[in-house]
Amino acid sequence: MNMEDSGPDRRGSVFAGLVGASQVLGLVSVVITGVWMGHYRGGFAWDGSAREFNLHPLCMVLGLVLLHGDAILVYRVFSNEAKKKVKLLHGTIHLLALITSIVGVVAVFDFHSASLIPHLYSLHSWGGLTTLILFSLQWVMGLLFFLFPGASSWLRATYLPIHVFCGLTLLVMAIGTSLLGITEKLLFSIEYVCRRCFYVTWFLMRSQTQTSNAFWDNSLKNNCNLQLWSRA
Repeated sequence: MNMEDSGPDRRGSVFAGLVGASQVLGLVSVVITGVWMGHYRGGFAWDGSAREFNLHPLCMVLGLVLLHGDAILVYRVFSNEAKKKVKLLHGTIHLLALITSIVGVVAVFDFHSASLIPHLYSLHSWGGLTTLILFSLQWVMGLLFFLFPGASSWLRATYLPIHVFCGLTLLVMAIGTSLLGITEKLLFSIEYVCRRCFYVTWFLMRSQTQTSNAFWDNSLKNNCNLQLWSRA
């Protein structure tokens, strides 16, 4: 009897621990991205410069990863609350995620336009835009089916598994696209560092060659002068 009673409590404790761990990981991801962009990449601005681009990773991680994941967890965390309130909270968090993500996408498009960089030139770009469009469609469909009273109970019950599956799929797509973006930024940084190293190495080798040539030229001139002096 005691073992049967302890079963739900144990599952509840495990679930609470997993939810807490997910929140810690999500907040750490946002903080690390903010420190990376804010401290190591020059900060934030809205002027078409690289500092405006820095808003893009922060907004996408905050919106499509952290807030999106929290909106999914709402139904499990507040399973004992009134269903209508949970629906409103679920839709509101998703709306905040959508607005934040749109700000991030506008920032990167604005930066590309100001810097004359082509749009949508990588797998990360197309994957991110596809994820955002599907996320927007998912939010609109959820609003029509579950918050507005127009849909019938049968239609809602039929669409619910599709809505849940698409929500989880979009979360996986958002995380994958974020990792693609971070990898792309890393490769660009490595390319920039390698290019600088190449230029520095080339400059040093050229300087060394010029110094060596100058040394031999001076040695040759001194040798010739010495020979002329000896003959004289």
